[in-house]
Amino acid sequence: MAFFVVQILNSLNYARKKEKIFLSSIGDVIVAIDRYWNIILWNKTASQITGWSEKEAIGKSFRDIVKFIRERDRKEDVVFIEEAMLYGRPFPMAEGMVLITKDGREIPVGDSASPMFDLKNNISGVIIIFRDLTNEKESRALHSDFAYASHQMRTPINVALWNIENALEEKNIDEIKNDLNIAYLSLKKAHKAAVELIEVSEVDQKMIIPKFQETKLAELMDEIIKKTKGSSLNKEIKIVVSPIPMAVSIETDSEIFKKALLEIVNNAINFGKGAEVRINVIFEHDGILIEVHDFGVGIPENQQTLVFTKFFRAYNVPSDIVGAGLGLYLSREYIRLLKGRIWFKSEENKGTIFYIFLPINPKK
Repeated sequence: MAFFVVQILNSLNYARKKEKIFLSSIGDVIVAIDRYWNIILWNKTASQITGWSEKEAIGKSFRDIVKFIRERDRKEDVVFIEEAMLYGRPFPMAEGMVLITKDGREIPVGDSASPMFDLKNNISGVIIIFRDLTNEKESRALHSDFAYASHQMRTPINVALWNIENALEEKNIDEIKNDLNIAYLSLKKAHKAAVELIEVSEVDQKMIIPKFQETKLAELMDEIIKKTKGSSLNKEIKIVVSPIPMAVSIETDSEIFKKALLEIVNNAINFGKGAEVRINVIFEHDGILIEVHDFGVGIPENQQTLVFTKFFRAYNVPSDIVGAGLGLYLSREYIRLLKGRIWFKSEENKGTIFYIFLPINPKK
């Protein structure tokens, strides 16, 4: 009899081990709770994603360990678990849910909760299954960006083709020049959108890694002035830069910083109506503050919250301004990569001031 009991126990232990291996190998988070919301099962993926170990989680109240919040209003949402417990059938997690990890990170998640039943068919708890949707979310966003950008580029390309066809058939040299000029500007607009879209893709996929090194601020500013000379002359705008001592340097990635600042200065030139664009460099104890001040159309107050979003173009943007509305988004992301901050203040028909702050020591 003892021999058979030992055999049964060994079989049960073997089954439990197989069950544990099976649960550990699943890529989704699997958590089970009893009717009192105490955690009774916690697989390996749950530890990897949430940051809480099995030892820390088992026996604890689910809501003390796992925090689900709605992205849109930042409120906790466990309704799908409550409904599974109450109605005895699976319920999906709402869209736009975020998991707050042990170390405070936010991870987009999704899936469902399903009830568990005891031998008498009473609801004994709930199994919650969810997975990290970061890659799926990024993939959807990238697909959406490309779809929108391709739509944006279609119009200028069609305009260019139409004007090139007109130029080929035209006899009057002035008309030919006019058609080709329109075609050139349209292709320039499409090219800028394509370049910016590639840069957005690289930023969003975290492919850009800053290389911090000592950079002479005066030399960097001279390059910005040279690159914007053509557009500032065309607009009859003078760029006025406050004095920068040649010895002053900053620890940054000069190429990334130039891209960010160049977009801001070009914006000031494009939207400026006055005779100048002012660039002030202010030295602070923990970093450098750069102000780029135009005296142009300004940003409508009801659209200011959208300024750093993708494809933003205010309703008062002149039609001849080249771009797909990605430049300011890129500037913000580049400054973030450099551990800095960017913000602005603006008043319609009076102008805009963009502020860029870069820390002295970005590696802290």
